[in-house]
Amino acid sequence: MNKTSPIWHLFLLPLRKDRLSKNTRYFLYASIVFFVFLTIFKSFYFTKKNGGSDLRIRVVASRLLATEHSPYFHKWSPAEGEYLLDPNDHSSRLVNGNVVTPAVLYLIYPLSWQSYPTVRVIWTVMQFLLGFLSLFLLFKNKVGSLFSIPASIIVVGLICTDIWLLNIDRGQIYIFYTFLFAVIYKLY
Repeated sequence: MNKTSPIWHLFLLPLRKDRLSKNTRYFLYASIVFFVFLTIFKSFYFTKKNGGSDLRIRVVASRLLATEHSPYFHKWSPAEGEYLLDPNDHSSRLVNGNVVTPAVLYLIYPLSWQSYPTVRVIWTVMQFLLGFLSLFLLFKNKVGSLFSIPASIIVVGLICTDIWLLNIDRGQIYIFYTFLFAVIYKLY
């Protein structure tokens, strides 16, 4: 091991490709693929089953950008139809629950013209793409190879967790920020 290797390589030495048997590598990769596909299946189940309360208010608020209403103080009325409806908005509150900046609303705006169930599916796909791209950028060596076995285990450790599924279920945007940091890290 050379002196420029990151310290975390010391903990992953037993997982080096040349130290694992072929059957062990196949088992590891098969397990990783199984858990990733299980997580993707569960994510789309939650996407179809649940409402994505955080994403819903952001989609409605981004739709409000094209109207004369405030994306932060608008209260829905039945005359407006379902397009601007947020079922989680309580009429007793002064604000409507939108807590993101206009920059985030403009980021969501290209998706907001579609029906909400379609936006949910697209948002879930985007989250997975950004998650895998972030991990790819962070684990890709300067030489061009990917330290595959430990990187794959870390992918499973991050993507196949309850917090990731909660992120999918609520329609959060945190993975976009992670992707931006990964790009900045790679450019540095």
